[in-house]
Amino acid sequence: MSYPINARVHKYYSNLIAIEHYNIFEVAHDKIVIFLGGLGDGITTVPYVRHLAVELDKHGWGLVEILTTSSYTGWGTGSLVRDALEITKAIRYFKSKTGGSKAKIVVMGHSTGTQQTMYYLTQQYSTDTNDLEKRPQIDGAILQAPCSDREAYELLNGRHVYEEYLKFAKEWVHRGNGNEVLPQRFAETFFNTSVNANRWVSLMDVRGGDDYFSSDLNANDHRTTFGKVRSKLLVVFSGNDQFVPGTVDKDMLVRQWQSATVPELWSAHSGVVKGATHEVGQESEPGAREELISRVCAFLTNEVDGQ
Repeated sequence: MSYPINARVHKYYSNLIAIEHYNIFEVAHDKIVIFLGGLGDGITTVPYVRHLAVELDKHGWGLVEILTTSSYTGWGTGSLVRDALEITKAIRYFKSKTGGSKAKIVVMGHSTGTQQTMYYLTQQYSTDTNDLEKRPQIDGAILQAPCSDREAYELLNGRHVYEEYLKFAKEWVHRGNGNEVLPQRFAETFFNTSVNANRWVSLMDVRGGDDYFSSDLNANDHRTTFGKVRSKLLVVFSGNDQFVPGTVDKDMLVRQWQSATVPELWSAHSGVVKGATHEVGQESEPGAREELISRVCAFLTNEVDGQ
Protein backbone atom coordinates (compact mmCIF):
# COMPACT_ATOMS: atom_id res chain seq x y z
CA MET A 1 0.00 0.00 0.00
CA SER A 2 1.29 3.44 -0.91
CA TYR A 3 0.43 6.54 1.11
CA PRO A 4 2.07 9.86 2.10
CA ILE A 5 3.62 10.24 5.55
CA ASN A 6 3.39 13.58 7.31
CA ALA A 7 6.48 13.50 9.49
CA ARG A 8 9.70 15.19 10.50
CA VAL A 9 12.92 13.39 9.58
CA HIS A 10 15.72 13.34 12.18
CA LYS A 11 19.30 12.29 11.69
CA TYR A 12 19.97 10.96 15.17
CA TYR A 13 23.36 9.33 14.66
CA SER A 14 25.90 8.96 11.83
CA ASN A 15 23.91 7.75 8.79
CA LEU A 16 20.83 6.68 10.79
CA ILE A 17 17.51 8.48 10.66
CA ALA A 18 14.18 8.51 12.47
CA ILE A 19 10.78 9.80 11.43
CA GLU A 20 8.57 11.58 13.94
CA HIS A 21 4.92 11.35 12.94
CA TYR A 22 3.24 14.76 13.12
CA ASN A 23 -0.06 15.30 14.86
CA ILE A 24 -3.03 16.92 13.17
CA PHE A 25 -1.58 20.37 13.88
CA GLU A 26 1.82 19.39 12.40
CA VAL A 27 3.73 20.09 15.59
CA ALA A 28 5.84 17.71 17.65
CA HIS A 29 4.79 16.18 20.97
CA ASP A 30 7.02 16.34 24.03
CA LYS A 31 6.18 12.72 24.89
CA ILE A 32 7.07 10.01 22.38
CA VAL A 33 6.98 6.28 21.77
CA ILE A 34 10.10 5.06 19.95
CA PHE A 35 9.07 2.10 17.78
CA LEU A 36 11.43 -0.77 16.94
CA GLY A 37 10.40 -3.29 14.28
CA GLY A 38 11.36 -6.94 13.92
CA LEU A 39 13.51 -8.92 11.50
CA GLY A 40 13.17 -7.40 8.03
CA ASP A 41 11.29 -4.35 9.24
CA GLY A 42 12.08 -0.70 8.67
CA ILE A 43 10.11 2.52 8.60
CA THR A 44 6.38 1.98 7.82
CA THR A 45 6.65 -1.81 7.33
CA VAL A 46 4.55 -2.82 10.36
CA PRO A 47 0.93 -2.25 9.28
CA TYR A 48 -0.60 -1.01 12.53
CA VAL A 49 1.98 1.71 13.19
CA ARG A 50 0.32 4.52 11.23
CA HIS A 51 -2.99 3.79 12.98
CA LEU A 52 -1.22 3.79 16.34
CA ALA A 53 0.34 7.18 15.57
CA VAL A 54 -3.11 8.70 14.95
CA GLU A 55 -4.50 7.39 18.25
CA LEU A 56 -1.43 8.33 20.29
CA ASP A 57 -1.79 11.89 19.05
CA LYS A 58 -5.25 12.07 20.62
CA HIS A 59 -3.68 11.23 23.98
CA GLY A 60 -0.82 13.72 23.76
CA TRP A 61 1.86 11.30 22.60
CA GLY A 62 3.89 11.15 19.39
CA LEU A 63 5.30 8.15 17.54
CA VAL A 64 8.87 7.90 16.28
CA GLU A 65 10.10 5.10 14.02
CA ILE A 66 13.87 4.68 13.97
CA LEU A 67 16.14 3.04 11.44
CA THR A 68 19.05 1.07 12.85
CA THR A 69 21.84 -0.70 11.02
CA SER A 70 19.84 -3.90 11.62
CA SER A 71 16.74 -2.59 9.83
CA TYR A 72 15.49 -4.37 6.71
CA THR A 73 18.18 -7.00 5.96
CA GLY A 74 20.91 -5.59 8.21
CA TRP A 75 19.97 -7.85 11.12
CA GLY A 76 21.72 -10.84 9.53
CA THR A 77 25.18 -9.50 10.37
CA GLY A 78 24.14 -7.52 13.42
CA SER A 79 23.70 -8.13 17.13
CA LEU A 80 21.68 -6.91 20.08
CA VAL A 81 24.83 -5.19 21.30
CA ARG A 82 24.95 -2.99 18.19
CA ASP A 83 21.20 -2.44 18.31
CA ALA A 84 21.28 -1.27 21.93
CA LEU A 85 24.08 1.17 21.19
CA GLU A 86 22.07 2.76 18.39
CA ILE A 87 18.92 2.84 20.53
CA THR A 88 20.99 4.59 23.19
CA LYS A 89 22.05 7.18 20.61
CA ALA A 90 18.44 7.72 19.55
CA ILE A 91 17.17 8.19 23.10
CA ARG A 92 19.97 10.62 23.93
CA TYR A 93 19.22 12.54 20.76
CA PHE A 94 15.51 12.91 21.52
CA LYS A 95 16.28 13.96 25.10
CA SER A 96 18.61 16.67 23.77
CA LYS A 97 17.56 20.18 22.71
CA THR A 98 18.30 19.33 19.07
CA GLY A 99 15.97 16.35 19.24
CA GLY A 100 13.16 18.27 20.90
CA SER A 101 13.94 17.86 24.62
CA LYS A 102 11.33 15.14 24.99
CA ALA A 103 9.86 15.00 28.49
CA LYS A 104 8.92 11.33 28.37
CA ILE A 105 10.15 8.45 26.20
CA VAL A 106 8.71 4.94 25.98
CA VAL A 107 10.35 2.25 23.82
CA MET A 108 8.02 -0.14 21.98
CA GLY A 109 9.43 -3.24 20.35
CA HIS A 110 7.62 -5.45 17.84
CA SER A 111 8.80 -9.05 17.31
CA THR A 112 12.63 -9.02 17.45
CA GLY A 113 12.29 -5.39 18.49
CA THR A 114 11.15 -6.85 21.81
CA GLN A 115 14.54 -8.50 22.17
CA GLN A 116 16.24 -5.19 21.43
CA THR A 117 14.08 -3.55 24.08
CA MET A 118 14.75 -6.24 26.67
CA TYR A 119 18.48 -6.16 25.99
CA TYR A 120 18.56 -2.36 26.29
CA LEU A 121 16.81 -2.54 29.65
CA THR A 122 18.50 -5.51 31.27
CA GLN A 123 21.63 -6.86 29.60
CA GLN A 124 25.28 -6.07 28.92
CA TYR A 125 27.15 -8.90 27.23
CA SER A 126 30.92 -9.23 27.67
CA THR A 127 31.68 -7.59 24.30
CA ASP A 128 29.44 -4.59 25.05
CA THR A 129 31.07 -1.29 26.06
CA ASN A 130 27.67 0.46 26.30
CA ASP A 131 27.44 0.49 30.10
CA LEU A 132 24.04 -0.79 31.21
CA GLU A 133 23.97 1.50 34.23
CA LYS A 134 24.74 4.58 32.13
CA ARG A 135 22.12 4.06 29.43
CA PRO A 136 19.47 6.80 29.44
CA GLN A 137 16.47 5.99 31.60
CA ILE A 138 13.14 5.58 29.83
CA ASP A 139 9.65 6.01 31.21
CA GLY A 140 8.26 2.70 30.04
CA ALA A 141 8.64 -0.23 27.66
CA ILE A 142 6.18 -2.14 25.48
CA LEU A 143 6.75 -5.66 24.14
CA GLN A 144 4.38 -6.44 21.26
CA ALA A 145 4.46 -9.96 19.77
CA PRO A 146 7.40 -11.26 21.80
CA CYS A 147 8.15 -14.74 20.54
CA SER A 148 10.94 -17.27 20.18
CA ASP A 149 12.98 -17.21 16.96
CA ARG A 150 14.18 -20.77 17.49
CA GLU A 151 10.66 -22.07 18.07
CA ALA A 152 9.42 -20.14 15.05
CA TYR A 153 12.22 -21.53 12.89
CA GLU A 154 11.51 -25.11 13.94
CA LEU A 155 7.79 -24.55 13.33
CA LEU A 156 8.51 -23.37 9.78
CA ASN A 157 11.31 -25.78 8.84
CA GLY A 158 11.08 -28.84 11.10
CA ARG A 159 13.25 -30.20 13.90
CA HIS A 160 15.79 -31.93 11.64
CA VAL A 161 16.66 -28.79 9.66
CA TYR A 162 16.76 -26.72 12.86
CA GLU A 163 19.28 -29.06 14.53
CA GLU A 164 21.40 -29.58 11.39
CA TYR A 165 21.74 -25.88 10.63
CA LEU A 166 22.42 -24.88 14.24
CA LYS A 167 25.16 -27.53 14.50
CA PHE A 168 26.75 -26.23 11.29
CA ALA A 169 26.67 -22.61 12.47
CA LYS A 170 28.09 -23.49 15.90
CA GLU A 171 31.00 -25.28 14.23
CA TRP A 172 31.80 -22.11 12.28
CA VAL A 173 31.74 -20.08 15.49
CA HIS A 174 34.00 -22.57 17.27
CA ARG A 175 36.50 -22.35 14.38
CA GLY A 176 36.62 -18.57 14.73
CA ASN A 177 34.47 -17.89 11.67
CA GLY A 178 31.51 -16.40 13.51
CA ASN A 179 31.48 -13.19 11.48
CA GLU A 180 31.40 -15.02 8.14
CA VAL A 181 28.11 -15.27 6.26
CA LEU A 182 26.62 -18.75 6.16
CA PRO A 183 25.84 -20.54 2.86
CA GLN A 184 22.85 -19.37 0.86
CA ARG A 185 20.73 -22.34 1.93
CA PHE A 186 20.47 -20.77 5.39
CA ALA A 187 18.96 -17.57 3.98
CA GLU A 188 16.46 -19.60 1.96
CA THR A 189 14.97 -20.99 5.17
CA PHE A 190 14.78 -17.70 7.08
CA PHE A 191 13.44 -14.52 5.44
CA ASN A 192 15.86 -14.73 2.47
CA THR A 193 18.47 -12.76 4.36
CA SER A 194 22.22 -13.43 4.54
CA VAL A 195 23.14 -14.32 8.12
CA ASN A 196 26.51 -14.77 9.75
CA ALA A 197 27.23 -17.65 12.09
CA ASN A 198 27.29 -15.55 15.25
CA ARG A 199 23.80 -14.16 14.66
CA TRP A 200 22.43 -17.55 13.67
CA VAL A 201 23.61 -19.10 16.93
CA SER A 202 22.35 -16.12 18.91
CA LEU A 203 18.88 -16.50 17.39
CA MET A 204 18.67 -20.29 17.30
CA ASP A 205 20.56 -21.71 20.26
CA VAL A 206 18.86 -22.55 23.54
CA ARG A 207 19.61 -19.56 25.80
CA GLY A 208 21.42 -17.89 22.93
CA GLY A 209 21.92 -14.15 22.97
CA ASP A 210 18.46 -13.51 21.47
CA ASP A 211 16.58 -16.18 23.42
CA TYR A 212 14.33 -14.32 25.88
CA PHE A 213 10.83 -15.56 25.10
CA SER A 214 10.98 -19.30 24.36
CA SER A 215 8.27 -21.32 26.06
CA ASP A 216 10.75 -23.82 27.54
CA LEU A 217 12.74 -21.22 29.50
CA ASN A 218 12.33 -21.44 33.27
CA ALA A 219 11.81 -19.09 36.21
CA ASN A 220 15.57 -18.64 36.68
CA ASP A 221 15.88 -17.51 33.07
CA HIS A 222 13.03 -15.02 33.48
CA ARG A 223 14.59 -13.59 36.63
CA THR A 224 17.68 -12.58 34.60
CA THR A 225 15.52 -10.73 32.05
CA PHE A 226 12.03 -9.71 33.22
CA GLY A 227 13.28 -9.64 36.80
CA LYS A 228 15.83 -6.95 35.94
CA VAL A 229 13.39 -4.55 34.25
CA ARG A 230 13.28 -1.23 36.10
CA SER A 231 10.66 0.66 34.12
CA LYS A 232 6.92 0.29 33.61
CA LEU A 233 6.32 -2.69 31.31
CA LEU A 234 3.43 -3.56 28.99
CA VAL A 235 3.45 -7.00 27.34
CA VAL A 236 0.97 -7.60 24.50
CA PHE A 237 1.03 -11.11 23.02
CA SER A 238 -0.72 -11.90 19.73
CA GLY A 239 -3.36 -14.59 20.18
CA ASN A 240 -3.09 -15.87 16.58
CA ASP A 241 0.65 -15.36 16.18
CA GLN A 242 1.63 -17.49 13.20
CA PHE A 243 5.20 -17.79 14.46
CA VAL A 244 4.24 -19.35 17.80
CA PRO A 245 3.65 -23.14 17.94
CA GLY A 246 0.06 -24.13 18.64
CA THR A 247 1.20 -26.12 21.67
CA VAL A 248 2.28 -22.94 23.51
CA ASP A 249 -0.12 -21.75 26.20
CA LYS A 250 0.17 -18.02 25.57
CA ASP A 251 -1.75 -16.94 28.66
CA MET A 252 0.39 -19.12 30.90
CA LEU A 253 3.59 -17.84 29.29
CA VAL A 254 2.57 -14.23 29.94
CA ARG A 255 1.77 -15.12 33.56
CA GLN A 256 5.26 -16.62 33.94
CA TRP A 257 6.82 -13.38 32.71
CA GLN A 258 4.59 -11.42 35.08
CA SER A 259 5.71 -13.56 38.02
CA ALA A 260 9.34 -12.63 37.32
CA THR A 261 8.65 -8.89 36.99
CA VAL A 262 8.57 -6.41 39.87
CA PRO A 263 4.79 -6.28 40.59
CA GLU A 264 4.41 -2.51 40.57
CA LEU A 265 6.14 -2.30 37.17
CA TRP A 266 3.92 -4.85 35.39
CA SER A 267 1.11 -3.16 33.48
CA ALA A 268 -2.47 -4.13 34.26
CA HIS A 269 -3.12 -3.75 30.53
CA SER A 270 -0.78 -6.64 29.61
CA GLY A 271 -2.18 -9.81 28.12
CA VAL A 272 -3.06 -11.75 24.99
CA VAL A 273 -4.92 -9.97 22.18
CA LYS A 274 -7.36 -12.55 20.88
CA GLY A 275 -7.35 -12.96 17.12
CA ALA A 276 -4.23 -10.85 16.52
CA THR A 277 -1.61 -12.12 14.09
CA HIS A 278 2.08 -11.51 14.68
CA GLU A 279 2.08 -8.09 13.02
CA VAL A 280 -1.64 -7.45 13.75
CA GLY A 281 -2.25 -7.08 10.04
CA GLN A 282 -5.21 -7.72 7.75
CA GLU A 283 -5.35 -11.42 8.60
CA SER A 284 -6.14 -10.59 12.22
CA GLU A 285 -9.70 -11.00 13.42
CA PRO A 286 -11.91 -7.87 13.49
CA GLY A 287 -11.16 -5.65 16.45
CA ALA A 288 -7.69 -7.04 17.19
CA ARG A 289 -5.80 -3.97 15.98
CA GLU A 290 -8.14 -1.70 17.91
CA GLU A 291 -7.62 -3.74 21.08
CA LEU A 292 -3.82 -3.55 20.74
CA ILE A 293 -3.92 0.21 20.25
CA SER A 294 -6.37 0.61 23.15
CA ARG A 295 -4.04 -1.29 25.49
CA VAL A 296 -1.07 0.85 24.46
CA CYS A 297 -2.96 4.11 24.92
CA ALA A 298 -4.31 3.01 28.30
CA PHE A 299 -0.80 2.05 29.43
CA LEU A 300 0.55 5.46 28.48
CA THR A 301 -2.26 7.57 29.91
CA ASN A 302 -3.12 5.54 33.03
CA GLU A 303 0.32 4.31 34.09
CA VAL A 304 3.17 6.19 32.42
CA ASP A 305 1.59 9.64 32.60
CA GLY A 306 0.68 8.96 36.20
CA GLN A 307 4.29 8.45 37.33
